Amino acid sequence: MHFTQDQLQAIADALADTSAGLTGSEIAFLLRTCEI
Repeated sequence: MHFTQDQLQAIADALADTSAGLTGSEIAFLLRTCEI
């Protein structure tokens, strides 16, 4: 799977949002699920 620069930036922004973002466990689960 290939991501565009804009897609990667959107993913990074979402992961970096500590107030409304995901927990570390949720991030790990999603990365494993997507095989990233």
